[in-house]
Amino acid sequence: MKPGSLRKRFTINTAAVAVVMMLAITLLIDFSYREELQKSAHHRLKLHIFNLLSVAEYQQGTLHLPAVLTNPGFNAEQAQLWAVVLDDQKNIIWQSLSLDNAPTHLPQSATVGHWLFATRFFNDIEYITTSYAITWENKQTYHLVVAEAANTLNALIIRFRTGLLVGFFIMTFMLLSIQFWVLNLAFRPIHTLEKEIIQLEKGQQAKLQQDYPLELSGVAKNLNALIEKEHCQREKYRGSMADLAHSLKTPIAIIKSELENIPNNTTIHSAFMRINDTIEYQLRRAVISGHNLLSKGTNIQSTLNLVLSALDKLYKEKSIKTQYHVGQDLHFLGDENDLMEIFGNLLDNAFKHAKSKILVSVSQEQHSLVIAIEDDGNGIDQEQGQGIFHRGKRLDETNQGQGIGLAIVQNIVDGYQGQIELSRSTMGGAKFTMTFPTRTS
Repeated sequence: MKPGSLRKRFTINTAAVAVVMMLAITLLIDFSYREELQKSAHHRLKLHIFNLLSVAEYQQGTLHLPAVLTNPGFNAEQAQLWAVVLDDQKNIIWQSLSLDNAPTHLPQSATVGHWLFATRFFNDIEYITTSYAITWENKQTYHLVVAEAANTLNALIIRFRTGLLVGFFIMTFMLLSIQFWVLNLAFRPIHTLEKEIIQLEKGQQAKLQQDYPLELSGVAKNLNALIEKEHCQREKYRGSMADLAHSLKTPIAIIKSELENIPNNTTIHSAFMRINDTIEYQLRRAVISGHNLLSKGTNIQSTLNLVLSALDKLYKEKSIKTQYHVGQDLHFLGDENDLMEIFGNLLDNAFKHAKSKILVSVSQEQHSLVIAIEDDGNGIDQEQGQGIFHRGKRLDETNQGQGIGLAIVQNIVDGYQGQIELSRSTMGGAKFTMTFPTRTS
């Protein structure tokens, strides 16, 4: 399973934690608010009980309360607030004017001096009730019950929850927006590093140049060291090969001049040319083995024009017509010598075998650079072409050569993690298609 983006995973995880925390805080606030409303309602009911006790009088062996109380809620007819007094036998001895018919099964405190709070439905109306038991001077126990409609309390809760829900979404959105901004700010060095690496791959800069925070400074430093080491190693290989070529140049020239003075030297001359080609091949191979994927991009059209100009002069007598289609500003992300080696070997073969026409096309397809070279010659059979990229393998023995050109092309393409394929051209000849991975973002 391909791992996802670190930034995406971190954003999703932190956003999920933020939403859960905001939800938990919202529920805690809602619970605390409801608890405070219930405490306030219970405290208010207690005050009503105390007010009833303050106006209660014991007369003629029973407890008396005035019909009209100072609290207008007990005198109204809406039954939003009412009170009842029961004796020890649960008989109603007094009820407020706000209550027409006293409900049965009223909650009563079982212990004198103990408060009993409850929620009951009477006549399909929800009430918050409290009951308090006292013992009067005649040693008789009385139960005072006060009830208040819960619709006002419920309306307050609904209104508060609506505001709380709106606040939850607004605060969560603001928190996620700020978090997204902070995360972008925190990940900006990673984004900068990514952009610099892309610039390195395109050859637009030689090393990482930005100052990075402590967590990325080690990565940037090691990457710069790796680039510098690769560059030094590449230059060392080139220098060594140049020294070797220079040291072999004089002995080879002497041997060649001496061979011209020896009659019937066909066998020796052939062996000498094979040695010379082998040395050139090994020198080229050593050079391309140190190619730099982070080197400056090579302009494809200018390199192609240079190779075609030389081959047109070399094969002038064949009057080959060459056409090419190269996308605008396309670059080969590699060494110019490598690209010239590819064009030189493949186009040389095309000029040798073409009848009248050669076509070169270069295009960018998604994350790949595609180079195709085809001709209108006799072509190559699929079975014969299986080993054409092997060193020393030649299908045409009539032309000079050692069969190492396509092997060099194969090595270069492999060195850039690319692919090369041989197929039949629509013009009838051979078609070589090379695909090189690139970064287009």
